[in-house]
Amino acid sequence: MTEAKLALFNYLFNELKIRKLTSEAHVKNIASNKTNESLGYKYIGTYKKHSRSKVTNKIHDLKLYELMKRDWIKMVPKIRKKITNYGKELSGLRKKVIFLDFKNRD
Repeated sequence: MTEAKLALFNYLFNELKIRKLTSEAHVKNIASNKTNESLGYKYIGTYKKHSRSKVTNKIHDLKLYELMKRDWIKMVPKIRKKITNYGKELSGLRKKVIFLDFKNRD
């Protein structure tokens, strides 16, 4: 997901010349909030009683985030490094799994 967002943000900021992106996430959705923050979004406030759940019919608060182009430019090297390190971990794991798989095929 992060790689896809990296490509999308590059397109939006560099090709379409967008200056700012916004993102919303339910206050209790910890994973979405962490993802927003890891991509460089800055928390700017909370919408109180803003969204009604279609499943539970309860009203929820939403956290609001923004990402300015100038902040994105600063974050790109950090995000690329995370993706590279994650790819190396997956690559190493894949090699171990393949090795174990061949070893057990006797």
